Amino acid sequence: MRPALYEEFLQTIHELIRKVLPQDTTVATSNMRMRQVLTCLHGTAALLIAHPRAYGLTKVKAIKDAEDTIMRLLRD
Repeated sequence: MRPALYEEFLQTIHELIRKVLPQDTTVATSNMRMRQVLTCLHGTAALLIAHPRAYGLTKVKAIKDAEDTIMRLLRD
């Protein structure tokens, strides 16, 4: 059941990302952007949990950093 839920989650995220990107964006590019967004979120969460002081992170700063990065990924 877990793989099916994960696939459904990724499909939903991918559909949302495709709606934000230009219509002529290839599936390969939207897949890459999805991986980049998930990498940003995962990495930011990991840094916040494991080493917040080393990176000067608070929950608010981590959210802001992730939002800024995701906006840049989906805008470029």
